[in-house]
Amino acid sequence: LADKAMSAVINTGKALFEQVLKGEEITAISKRFEILAESAGQIPSSLISGIESAIDGTVDMEDALKIASESLVKLGANADKIPQIFELARKTALVFGGTTEDAFEKISTAIATGQTRQLKSIGLIVDAKKAQEDYAKTIGLTASVLTEEQKSLAVFNATLEKGNEKFKGISGSLTPVSEEFKRFKVQLGEVFDAIALGFNSVFGDAVKASISGFTTALKTVSNELRLTFDNSLTETDSKVLKLQQSIQGLNAQLKLETEGTAPYQKLNSEIERLQG
Repeated sequence: LADKAMSAVINTGKALFEQVLKGEEITAISKRFEILAESAGQIPSSLISGIESAIDGTVDMEDALKIASESLVKLGANADKIPQIFELARKTALVFGGTTEDAFEKISTAIATGQTRQLKSIGLIVDAKKAQEDYAKTIGLTASVLTEEQKSLAVFNATLEKGNEKFKGISGSLTPVSEEFKRFKVQLGEVFDAIALGFNSVFGDAVKASISGFTTALKTVSNELRLTFDNSLTETDSKVLKLQQSIQGLNAQLKLETEGTAPYQKLNSEIERLQG
């Protein structure tokens, strides 16, 4: 009975620790997104609201913020287009299968780099060079003098235009049952995420203090063990040094004695004993 009680306590502690860690990770994802959004000149709350609307409950929000954070860096000044990219990505996933996350990464990478070949796999054929030339004309410039942000914007506009043409009228999935089940799983995950955030809020400081206490205790044990071993090695080194000095002294005496005599044999036996 005692073993079962102890096992229950350990399992409860482990579950609590895991929930606190998960809650901390979720909070970190949100904070990281906010920092990157602000550094890109964006309003985090506006982007988050736009992303939530675009994914329409089909993607876990933490997963969406993770890949959006990466795109904030890649897209730079065009980061405000992230919600629109998510919406296009969701539509491509509805028609061609796959996940919204994968489609988003392909579209955002193509926009950031101008390498649009990978868009073919999600049904979008975009000529980056032509897109940049067309955009340059609209602002009275040539494509050769466009900034990187302007080139990305040109590819984004062309990609969005192609997407709107191709997916015009697409409002529902070709596999509605699967789509709704996906929403169910995402919402279920959101519930557990909310629980984890609650655990982190309530127990986070206490868990942190406990871990800090254990860390300090382990450091103390480590230092004491190191000191013990260091002292042991010092004592051993001292004994070895004394032994070497004794052997050296006996060897010096041995040189003064005649080989084969009793004193010589006695000294030689003592040296062999010490060396053995």
